[in-house]
Amino acid sequence: MRAKLGTQLILVGVLVAAVTACTAPTPQPRETGRPAAEQSSRGFKRAVGTTLSELRVMILQENFAVAGKPEVETLVHQGLVTRDQNLVLVPRLAEVVPSVENGFWKVLPDGRMETTWRIKDGARWHDGAPFTADDLVFTARVIRDPAMADLYTSDFELIEDVEAVDARTVRVTWKRPFIDADQLFGVLGPPAVNMGAPLPKHLLEQSYTEDKAGFSALPYWSSGFVGMGPYKVKEWVLGSGRMVLSASDTYVLGRPKIDEIEIRMITDNNTMLANILANEVDFTTGRNLSFEQSHTVREQWRDGSVRVGAASNPMIIYPGFLYADPVIVRDVRFRRAFLQAINRQELADALLPGFSSVAHSFLLPADPDLPALEGSIVKYAYDPQNSIRTLAGLGYTRGPDGMFRDAAGQTLTIEMRTTSDNEIHLKALYPTIDYLKGVGIQITPEVIPPARQRDVEYRAKITGFQQTQGSGSLTSLSNFHSSQQKTAENGWRGQHTGYGNPEYDAWVDRYFTTIPKTERMRVAGQAIHHMTDQLVIMTSFWVSQTQIVANRLKHVPDNGSVANIQEWESDQ
Repeated sequence: MRAKLGTQLILVGVLVAAVTACTAPTPQPRETGRPAAEQSSRGFKRAVGTTLSELRVMILQENFAVAGKPEVETLVHQGLVTRDQNLVLVPRLAEVVPSVENGFWKVLPDGRMETTWRIKDGARWHDGAPFTADDLVFTARVIRDPAMADLYTSDFELIEDVEAVDARTVRVTWKRPFIDADQLFGVLGPPAVNMGAPLPKHLLEQSYTEDKAGFSALPYWSSGFVGMGPYKVKEWVLGSGRMVLSASDTYVLGRPKIDEIEIRMITDNNTMLANILANEVDFTTGRNLSFEQSHTVREQWRDGSVRVGAASNPMIIYPGFLYADPVIVRDVRFRRAFLQAINRQELADALLPGFSSVAHSFLLPADPDLPALEGSIVKYAYDPQNSIRTLAGLGYTRGPDGMFRDAAGQTLTIEMRTTSDNEIHLKALYPTIDYLKGVGIQITPEVIPPARQRDVEYRAKITGFQQTQGSGSLTSLSNFHSSQQKTAENGWRGQHTGYGNPEYDAWVDRYFTTIPKTERMRVAGQAIHHMTDQLVIMTSFWVSQTQIVANRLKHVPDNGSVANIQEWESDQ
């Protein structure tokens, strides 16, 4: 099977090249500026980073749909809290993260909650204006405005009131318990949700009041952005593929040790590879090179190294419950046979040798909550013979060609989709199809072209399965609540699967309203057990993100995080 899989991957490589040639823009020569290692006689420190996406705006909702953008955003903006390089929630512009233990998080007798935030003394915007509680009251006013729903979404509908207690203290009253209340007004980075990054009242209030329709088109969101991160925007011409950031003297954790960072937004990974090998780039952030290209860098680039961080995303097979055709997709016995037919470890070893393993749930291996939930996860081993027996028990008959047929003599045929915007999606698709064909399931591949990526009705109507990367945190539990089914009534927006189950809904509702951590993890365990037992989704293997780092940079975390970029140093 491994030899056959190798042949499959060669064929997929040809297809990837063809898709890339059809969909990617022709690489154009880019202005490279000074070599990354060049330093002035005054000791001016400069670094060049690159990401495989074009950034158009800061902190608006569209940033959270494309990999690579939140990382750049955290360089120029910070909120009350963030996640450190170990994914732990830590205070940034706030003095502490609210908790029941420290008294800044209170559950009221009537079921409501209060969270209180104290802003660090001396916190300032990049233009020198103080960061105050009035900024947070204004931020809540904008984001709670129904007219801003497409601009900047969050869980602000759960908020009853936001009041400034004094210049540095804000109190938030919640209509009901909400477990992520401690992330409010945060700039979290990946895995990211938009929890209300602070907005500068002194810069935006007049425009918001006078012209809501034009609010999202303000220069503030791009070249005129003013934030509170370790770096501030110095140069940014939209469409140029280049942004220059300068160190902020007012950053709450202290001025960064590298004076200037240039971010090159290179949308073609071959161009990115060429820049790295030519010593024009010091580090990558977000989605960047393919595994094969990273291997090329490791073999050829003597001035830097390739870091492989912790698993960042699971490859997930999403069943199409709501629009299933054939309806056997809805039968958990069929889904179990489907998953057991796939040799996920062999697939991981072939695609990401030495850097991946089987994913038995969507929870990241580095998730601090995983130890408490490990016992709730139902795991399925590779067992093609059991898969064949199960399919036969469902009434299918295997013909001379090895393919199963139903009572009417029709071949058991299932559509499987993936997207063309990520090389690993295509490389995983065809070997997976080959495994399924081996047990008698005929798969019709459907590679979603870029032109249909935003066709929400088409994307909603999954008749078989869709295999793409997904998110890996407990907040994903809500994605499979029946209220999130994609229908015409809700504009075809919501979860991939269309799953609906009252028992699961009840566990999820309880999880997101249970504040004590021990009890919350017990409820989460019930939801995780249901998901993995019923195969609401089928996780395949872990995808790790590589990061390219020049030898001259010091104190860069091994997992590719930029959370501590103010501590990075250059020895040249």
